[in-house]
Amino acid sequence: MASEKQAELAARKLGRTLKKRRAFAVDVRKLPRSRGFGVVVYFEKKPDPPLAKSTTVTVGERTFRVPVRVVVTEPFRPD
Repeated sequence: MASEKQAELAARKLGRTLKKRRAFAVDVRKLPRSRGFGVVVYFEKKPDPPLAKSTTVTVGERTFRVPVRVVVTEPFRPD
């Protein structure tokens, strides 16, 4: 599983692509039922084509797989 630092690196790597795909929020969280962290991406509508279930990041000579989770919800608005 990915560490928090690796998941943050993956979120930065995906940032520009996610912005183009109209994601309104990106978060790094400890995933439920998992020992590691992942990238959680928020969309207003289901992205088409769908995002990959994971991405890879390289730290030094090692490559790590970081899970990517998609959440479809309304954008956050202040009360």
